[in-house]
Amino acid sequence: MIIKKGNLLENNNNRRMQTDVADWFRELFGQFVEWMEDRTDRELNGVQAVLIAVGVGVLAASTLAFAVWLIIQVVHLIQWVFSGNASTDIGHALSALPVVHVATDPIGAWAEQHAAGLPVSAATLLTVWAVGGGVLFVAGLVGARGARIAWPLYGAGTAAMAWAGAAEPHRPIAAGLIVLAWGVASILVLHRGGHRARTHITNVLPAREPAFDHHQSVHDAEEHVRTRTTASVR
Repeated sequence: MIIKKGNLLENNNNRRMQTDVADWFRELFGQFVEWMEDRTDRELNGVQAVLIAVGVGVLAASTLAFAVWLIIQVVHLIQWVFSGNASTDIGHALSALPVVHVATDPIGAWAEQHAAGLPVSAATLLTVWAVGGGVLFVAGLVGARGARIAWPLYGAGTAAMAWAGAAEPHRPIAAGLIVLAWGVASILVLHRGGHRARTHITNVLPAREPAFDHHQSVHDAEEHVRTRTTASVR
């Protein structure tokens, strides 16, 4: 008997909760219909209101799903960047391009020739050179004046290494590709953005002279003559 009363009480609570939820949805739907009528300046019947509500619901669900998918992709991108795989994958992708080898292989050959007898390998020297270029690039982006001054020197040095390390017929091509890549990067590094100096021109007009009053001049002349005549008579 006690179990039956407990079940009955639980069923009543469930029904009351379902009724409250239904009332909440009914009130929300009524507010939505009133909002749509205010927006469209027309009365909506039941079918129109239901169709519009379904369309809005589908659009909201699609937008929410896309937002969740986009957040997941951003999280994966951050993990890919900070896991160290980004640089490796980008390096593999670039190394697979033949045109990249045309420009970089001469630099590696030049480093191999001049690293003989040094306590470090040519690969280490090239790594230091590449890291230094990355530091200059980032510092130039944030506006460091020293990095912007050193950036052209870095590009010229890289092009010179490609020229010296390439075979005689290929030197212009290797150096030209380096200059091209360096020039594209320079668009970002050497761009001044919103810090460009502005010149303001202010026109200063001369003070206007008072207008010539003809009647006042005639009056002053007559007064002057009258004064001289009176002085002569005396």
